[in-house]
Amino acid sequence: MQTVLFAGQALVDCIFFGMEEKSQRVESITLAPGGEAYNGAVNFSRLGGRALLHCGLGRDVPGRLLETGAREAGVDLRAVVYREDAATPISGLFVDPDGERKSYVSRANDLPFFRPTLGGLSVAAATMSSLFRPPFLDPEICLSFARQVKESGALLLADTKMPRGADPGLSDYRALFSLLDFITPNETEAAYYTGYSDPRSSARALRELGVGTVIVKLGEKGCYVLPEAGEDFFLPAIPGPVVDGIGAGDSFSAGLLLRLLEGAPLREACRFATACASLTVAHRGATGGIQSRRQVEEYLDAHPVE
Repeated sequence: MQTVLFAGQALVDCIFFGMEEKSQRVESITLAPGGEAYNGAVNFSRLGGRALLHCGLGRDVPGRLLETGAREAGVDLRAVVYREDAATPISGLFVDPDGERKSYVSRANDLPFFRPTLGGLSVAAATMSSLFRPPFLDPEICLSFARQVKESGALLLADTKMPRGADPGLSDYRALFSLLDFITPNETEAAYYTGYSDPRSSARALRELGVGTVIVKLGEKGCYVLPEAGEDFFLPAIPGPVVDGIGAGDSFSAGLLLRLLEGAPLREACRFATACASLTVAHRGATGGIQSRRQVEEYLDAHPVE
């Protein structure tokens, strides 16, 4: 079984469901471990893979909550970086009845003490789980991490995020893009960074920057895939209920890498990843939907491609 390093943020989500503006009440308030790297690692482990979590945590109550959740899911915590006097990041998430969300974070989410590094670890693949957000905001930090991963011979996937505050220019990351085997923006992110609203055009723009395979996630419409070699294709989403969209992209990455490392064809790996995302959005929280690989396979069997 091959190991994947999930590098990026782990944080505690304080999730507010069903806000009512007039009454200033919400349907419910939930505390849940989260963050892109944490979500990916937990889901990958539940699918049967070996996941290494690489993030920055404080020695505080939120940090212990994240540790407990990761350990219970079977995640390896050897690559976690601790700081005694640092606060573990906390995010406030507000989810409307349609599953759309807004998030608010503190300065602790900037992770000034955490610089991602492969650190001599032997892995089959690594993720930059939050490109254009800390800890993958500074181009030099991104490039240093990517070079370490590629020099080790591992696969490298980057999942993009919308920026907070300063707008990063893609030209500053040009050297990084040529090292990425996969990049997986959603439709909004791809349009924002490339200026093209059409997923084909935005994917081609990212390919021209040097990325290997581009997968643009289209929500309820599925995804568009522009492979490094071969023909491009659209893959439909699996229809189903949407409770909230938290963690859908992170579970997509986990499912995609699991099947790719097993040697599955790209289309088959994307189909599996799409099922992981569908199960995630049908449940509250980023890691509440996926419990096992068998669950995902049974879900796929119940929803054959038309």
